[in-house]
Amino acid sequence: MKERTLTGLAIFFVALVILLTKIIIGTTIILDIFWGLLIVTCAYEMANILKHQQRSNHVLLIVLFPIFLFALLYTEMALKLDAILSGFLVLGLIMLFVIIGFFVTLCSTARTENEMRANKIRTSKSAFAFSKSMNNLIGFLYPTVPLMMMFPINHLAEVSYLFEGTIPYVSTISIVLVALCFLVPFICDTFAYFVGKTFGGPRLCPKISPKKTISGFIGGVLATILILLVLYFILSSIPSLQSAISAIGIEWWGVALVGLFGSLACTGGDLFESFLKRKAGLKDSGNILPGHGGFLDRLDGFVFVVPVIMIVALIVVL
Repeated sequence: MKERTLTGLAIFFVALVILLTKIIIGTTIILDIFWGLLIVTCAYEMANILKHQQRSNHVLLIVLFPIFLFALLYTEMALKLDAILSGFLVLGLIMLFVIIGFFVTLCSTARTENEMRANKIRTSKSAFAFSKSMNNLIGFLYPTVPLMMMFPINHLAEVSYLFEGTIPYVSTISIVLVALCFLVPFICDTFAYFVGKTFGGPRLCPKISPKKTISGFIGGVLATILILLVLYFILSSIPSLQSAISAIGIEWWGVALVGLFGSLACTGGDLFESFLKRKAGLKDSGNILPGHGGFLDRLDGFVFVVPVIMIVALIVVL
């Protein structure tokens, strides 16, 4: 309990410092580096989960994919490519990595045969190569692609050329959205844990996550909505921020909806990762964080929350 709390506070402090660098210094590179390292670590842990599910994969390709995806997104932003072309290039990168994985397996004759023999796989080498490349695809899509949506949120000012007209207070919107990406999972997870510990009660999904309770789930959702509303009303009362909030055009009920859907997404992300671990026979995705397990164990809610905030960003700027 103490170890978990201290680790959680340390993670919160680091995230707060990263966010403050964006607010005070106005730089995006620190968050990019920090988030990129987290994604690479989570990708490695996902490859390990797949391995324990008896899903052969190329760990190196799964770990390298987010690095190349980051480089591609930076290039697209620098060249100011339109959204459709950018999307096709991302899909092309995914397919390229899938094809590379297929041919690496197919051409590594001795290694592939040894791996098939060790796992008692009785099929053709080409069929095994295809299966392995599909396992790689799973590792490319989860958790890398959803977490990578933080990039356009962080660089909203730089990618505003994709939208018609001038976006008022675009830097402020970016800061708020990045803050929400961190706040929603932190609030939801924290209150779900402590409310569940305090009140107990029936389990939410006992076959997937035996420790999660319905009371904890409700506590996490309500706390997220209420705290976001309190923050909204506090910020709305500050004269220097009133014009920005008015220009953004979000009302209190919109904030409540962000809290609702964000907390539901957070719980869904947590349950989904628990499902993957249970299929793999694992308790944690890793052991690097005392009391928490791996980085994917801490970011599982983010995997679903960041896309929700991305949708909010599109609604705000369109």
